Amino acid sequence: HGARALPVRNLEPLVTTPTFALLASLDESDRAALVALLRRLQVEPHDVLVRQGDPDAAVMYFVFEGELRAVRGGMTVQAFGPGDHFGELGMVTARPRRATIEALTPARLGALS
Repeated sequence: HGARALPVRNLEPLVTTPTFALLASLDESDRAALVALLRRLQVEPHDVLVRQGDPDAAVMYFVFEGELRAVRGGMTVQAFGPGDHFGELGMVTARPRRATIEALTPARLGALS
């Protein structure tokens, strides 16, 4: 099964707190503007957000809750948890995804495209 959209109210309070190093330099109004752009997702264990080689790489993800992993060639190459983000390279370079991202636990994310 795949990712499901969540109502805005479920994630908005999490984004307004500067949890992400990437967002630390933004003031509260800029963070609020970013919140308006995020699509909310909830995933369950074993859900795959992106697959290695996927040409549609124009989405960046922010992890609010839960644990995920990046898998390349059958090996875990990176772990993600609250405050982490991924997908920024594909978004900027428009290159295919370099790894498969799989949820290890129930997780909530924000997707920016």
